[in-house]
Amino acid sequence: MKKVRFVINPISGVAKNNELPELIEKYLRKDLYSFDIVYTDYRGHATQIAQEAVLDCIDILVIVGGDGSICEASAPLLESTVTLGIIPCGSGNGIARHFRIPLNLKQAIQHINKGTTLPIDTATLNDRSFTGFCGFGYDALIAHRFDTLNKRGFWSYVKLVLRELRNFEPIEVECLDSGKKWTNLFFCSIANTSQFGNNFRMSPGSNPTDGKLELILVKKGSIINFSRLIFKSYFGDIRNSAYVETISSHRFHLRIGAKLAHVDGDPFVLSTNTIQITCKPKSLSIIV
Repeated sequence: MKKVRFVINPISGVAKNNELPELIEKYLRKDLYSFDIVYTDYRGHATQIAQEAVLDCIDILVIVGGDGSICEASAPLLESTVTLGIIPCGSGNGIARHFRIPLNLKQAIQHINKGTTLPIDTATLNDRSFTGFCGFGYDALIAHRFDTLNKRGFWSYVKLVLRELRNFEPIEVECLDSGKKWTNLFFCSIANTSQFGNNFRMSPGSNPTDGKLELILVKKGSIINFSRLIFKSYFGDIRNSAYVETISSHRFHLRIGAKLAHVDGDPFVLSTNTIQITCKPKSLSIIV
């Protein structure tokens, strides 16, 4: 019998409604799994819980949350025997959506019962691990602003994006490996998975099992062009846009003309403008 540990943020809607423990008790197969539930007490606590899961020989650590919570918990699990499970409860759920993990709580628990695992790539930005995306420019600015909002959710995110759009100053990025430089960029992202979240696919060709990452460079244009790009990311393929350039590699050595950054939507400030992003092939086992 495998041991499963569920990690829940107590301020999430799921925890406030107190429905998840009852659903786990009802739908998790008792002939396959024993389980316990822990709650995070502060930002970054999921990292400590993941470290303890490795020491406690937990088989599956299930994160109840969004991409940021997954980012917190996944670093200690790299190259370990602990498999990551996901019950999506974030604002965008980009990682869960990429792996087609159900957004419905009952179905997500039943998905764990199937136990279909996949070894996937992760990546590092200097010393920070991430699973889906890291970025600089407008997406990093939005990540920082969104982090301070009292009210979360999709429409809060949309309002924020539109509010900050007019006054954003473009950034510059230089690839130190090739010497190539890009100016007037709206944002620069490095993708391991295909989407930011909410089915907005900024890197539809990304495959987190191919040992490569995608550098996505988006030029700043008019609001109309920005709207077209968003439409294309949801309904089409942004790689066809004249405003988008995509480069694949296992490693990127960049100089960034901005300080704001994010990994899987978790904002931080760069301590240096010279960064290295490296793919770590097959470093995390995940239930998909």
